[in-house]
Amino acid sequence: GSKISEWYPNNDGVYWEELKRSITSRKGGGNWKGFLWHQGSQEVFQNEPEDPFSTYLGNLTGLISAVRSEMLSASEAGTWDCPEEIPVVVVKIGYWPNRNKAQRIRDAQQTYCDEDPRAVCVPMIDLSRFYHFDATSFLIGGNRIADAYLTLLAEESSVCPGTPTKDPTKMPTQSPTKMPSRNPSQSPITSPPTIQPTIQPTKQPTIQPT
Repeated sequence: GSKISEWYPNNDGVYWEELKRSITSRKGGGNWKGFLWHQGSQEVFQNEPEDPFSTYLGNLTGLISAVRSEMLSASEAGTWDCPEEIPVVVVKIGYWPNRNKAQRIRDAQQTYCDEDPRAVCVPMIDLSRFYHFDATSFLIGGNRIADAYLTLLAEESSVCPGTPTKDPTKMPTQSPTKMPSRNPSQSPITSPPTIQPTIQPTKQPTIQPT
């Protein structure tokens, strides 16, 4: 595995240039439709005594912002109105490694998704107990990722700076991260339907003749 800092767009990000080349190499040959980030376990094994929450959240925010910008530049004009519009799916750390720092990384991942309207987190903690996912976990996890991505595509929220916010009653009210945990033995479930608010008509007073 690798640390998130190794992907970051600076001098320490040994993988950033290769990632950037992969994105820009598609220019003229198609459009980028989203970004999937599945990483985090290696942060747990760092020897630093401090809480990793803030550092990981900052690195994740900066990395996704840079990737979105590159994807926008490499896509045809009009595909996306702004980088912030590109969907992002973050796969949270699974059950392993079962350490306190792991939960803090999950918290950072979830915080990012809660703060970004075009990002959604996918839980994996209820699946395989080993450091590598088994076949069942891959199948269930893959379905969750697909559900999360399709949910983002269905949303009508406006996220570009300066764009008026659309009617919130037309937006999905629940993201896959708020769905109940699924047992690996259960078949994957789809995203819950959008619940529209019901508005009761105001009753008019009845006037009796004198």
